[in-house]
Amino acid sequence: MFDLRKNKSVFELMIGSYAMTFDPFRRKLFASSTSGSVLALDYQTWIARESSMMAHTKSTWCIASDKQKIITGSRDGFVKIWDPDSLKCLYAIPGTEGWVNAFVYDEISLITASGDGFLTCCDFSAIDKKKGAYCSVQ
Repeated sequence: MFDLRKNKSVFELMIGSYAMTFDPFRRKLFASSTSGSVLALDYQTWIARESSMMAHTKSTWCIASDKQKIITGSRDGFVKIWDPDSLKCLYAIPGTEGWVNAFVYDEISLITASGDGFLTCCDFSAIDKKKGAYCSVQ
């Protein structure tokens, strides 16, 4: 991280990160890693939260956050939805045979792009803690 006002580096993140997202509601930076973990940093003190999450079994390629959730996508083929306060996994949504390398979402839907060339569309309103989400592969 570089402080433009002071014209100097203030923090270096050495975790092999593929993606990161700011959460302005909690003043956190969530950074994915090549190990599958996600590091939660307070972006005023740059102190890592003790309970950063082991998000996936393979590299975490994409991450996004909003007021209610953090979403991660990985080479393990899963998209996971996390509680941003407790950092507990709420839902694990299986993708296709390939890795999840990108996603977009809104209040209703989640669309993932996989390394096998497929798009998977999931309906958030159909998510059930025991059954996952209704998803269709296109």
